[in-house]
Amino acid sequence: MSATAEALNRGRAELHQRCGALQRLAKQLGQPLAPWQVVTQSIDAVEVRVVVVGEVNRGKSTFLNALMGRKIFPPRATVCTAVLTELRDGPTTAEALHRDGRRVPLVLPSGDEISTALQAVVSAKNPDANRLERVRLTFPNRFARDGVVLVDTPGVNDPELWREEITRAAVRQADAAIFLIDPQTPLRLTERIFLQETVHHRVEDRLLFVVTKVDQVSASDLADAMERLHTELGAVVRRPRILAVSSKKALEARVAGDEHALRQSGFMACERTLDTFLCDERVALELTARRGAIRELARGMLQELSIRIGAIQSQDRSLRERVAQAQRQLDAEKARLEQERRRRYAATASLKSDLLSRAGSAWADAERSHLLSESATSEVVQAYRLGSSSGRDAVRDRLGRARRDAEREIYSGFQHLVKRVSFESKAELGQLEDALSTIEETLSAGAANSALKIASMAWDASRDAFRAAGQTSRLDHALIGGAVGLLAGVVGLLVGVAGLLAAVVGGVGGDPSPAVRSALRSASEQGRMLFRSDVDKQAQSLVDKENAQVDLTIREGLDAAQRTLAALERSAASDRATLERELAQLMRIQQAARAELELLS
Repeated sequence: MSATAEALNRGRAELHQRCGALQRLAKQLGQPLAPWQVVTQSIDAVEVRVVVVGEVNRGKSTFLNALMGRKIFPPRATVCTAVLTELRDGPTTAEALHRDGRRVPLVLPSGDEISTALQAVVSAKNPDANRLERVRLTFPNRFARDGVVLVDTPGVNDPELWREEITRAAVRQADAAIFLIDPQTPLRLTERIFLQETVHHRVEDRLLFVVTKVDQVSASDLADAMERLHTELGAVVRRPRILAVSSKKALEARVAGDEHALRQSGFMACERTLDTFLCDERVALELTARRGAIRELARGMLQELSIRIGAIQSQDRSLRERVAQAQRQLDAEKARLEQERRRRYAATASLKSDLLSRAGSAWADAERSHLLSESATSEVVQAYRLGSSSGRDAVRDRLGRARRDAEREIYSGFQHLVKRVSFESKAELGQLEDALSTIEETLSAGAANSALKIASMAWDASRDAFRAAGQTSRLDHALIGGAVGLLAGVVGLLVGVAGLLAAVVGGVGGDPSPAVRSALRSASEQGRMLFRSDVDKQAQSLVDKENAQVDLTIREGLDAAQRTLAALERSAASDRATLERELAQLMRIQQAARAELELLS
């Protein structure tokens, strides 16, 4: 096995190992495996194209024939090459590849007649040459083994531009190049331009210069030419590698079996250098190209890993922050509601005091107008003098008037209390619902994982319960009717007092007015106390019920929100555990991929 094959096998085995390890990581990551399979297959199937280029009559065909040890390529005494000729190692065969896709086998005779047969195909004299794309030649040789393809090209300064473009295209597709130079005219302007425009940027680091026809110049002229070439090529190419040979002498020596003449031609040293060049470049080119493809896939894997790891970390941070933000909002709402509750209690207490004051004023007004006025006293006295029935009717009438006035006044007060308490409750519950809606938005923003979905479901249920409870907290005007109904008890009391007045009027001589006024005043005072007491109880009951209902609704709403947060935190903890496991796995893959990438460097 050649040194090239051994180096390639070692390199391929190492690449298969790296690629296999990375492919297993890609499978764990869930990436498509097709790109890795393509690269794996390409490790063992690659060709390295080495073009032989030079101006017309630089001895390219003779150089290649010297490598083969016999005349295979037609001599170029005149401009004749119009088609690329590719040389591979193997049994002797040839075929012409046409531009229309046709592949035509060529019949090659034995011996030196091969070059004559090829000349008829690749020569510019062939009228169909411009219809050919290339000729593929297989011939046993040690220089085109292990995937190396030697490519003979038309001349660089071919008078036909289309033929020169063939050479330029071949160089653009080449992996390495052998550039032939004539020592009698070293590095002409056209050669320098070709190197700078075509070769320099494509295969500068894989370029070998061979000075041919050294048998046609003296030793001193050759030394001058080599010195000049080192200087001029050094201005175009970094560290140029230059060899000097006589291809003609080498071919003659090889045909004759003259090893001494072969050494004198400089070709054996050239072959050793070429062996090393092809081996080194073959291994470097193939392994570098495949290593680059694997590195590119590995970098893509690392990029995806970075994105996925960042997404998981961002998702975890977002989840934690939303829960924390919702808890802060809920805590702030609790503090606000406690302040609001104290303010509401103080406000309703003040309203109740105002209502009691209104009740006293209402009774006083009714008392002055209908019970303690001179007309009231005179009317009652006169009525009782007409008879007990008339007196009782008069008292009932007066008491009825007082009752109606007091009812109207206290009803107005209850309306005010109801409106104020209801307004306070609605405002407070409205702010609470707005706050809980804000918390809901915080929790559900960007909800994509199971924790937030569970929280959203729990939130919907708790919010529905809160709204249902809130509906029962609205004051009903029926309470006012119940409160005003207490006046009937006061009226009943005063009717009882009216019986006492009848006895007084009937059993007293002289003017009964003072006694009637005194009795009515006493009864009115008792009625006032009873009226205030009942109003106080009813107002306190109304306020307590409303406050209790509002407090209950608030507690239920806050408890529901807290339960939602607790459910979210439990579910989020489970999700975070899943995220942490996935993150740990991704980071293990990332570490392994980085290690493999480092080995590929």
